[in-house]
Amino acid sequence: MKHAGYFRQLARRCRVLSKAAVDPGVVEQMRVWTVDFADEADEAERRAVERRLLTDDTGEDTAWQRLVSGSRRRAGANRRRLLKVGRR
Repeated sequence: MKHAGYFRQLARRCRVLSKAAVDPGVVEQMRVWTVDFADEADEAERRAVERRLLTDDTGEDTAWQRLVSGSRRRAGANRRRLLKVGRR
């Protein structure tokens, strides 16, 4: 998993490149990537905070965390099953 700082660095890099670019298409693409990378950084920070809130002081997963991760696994399995059905 990438850290928020990594995505923030990429966003800054795209912002600098958008100011240096001459082609309007390149400028627009750099701006889009800047926003996308900033959103990814925000999401990484949210996941880190959520993870800290859902684990106890010993680092063990709480019952809530185990429930959430189990439901995510089931959702992924259901999604894969639906994709297989759609291919028939």
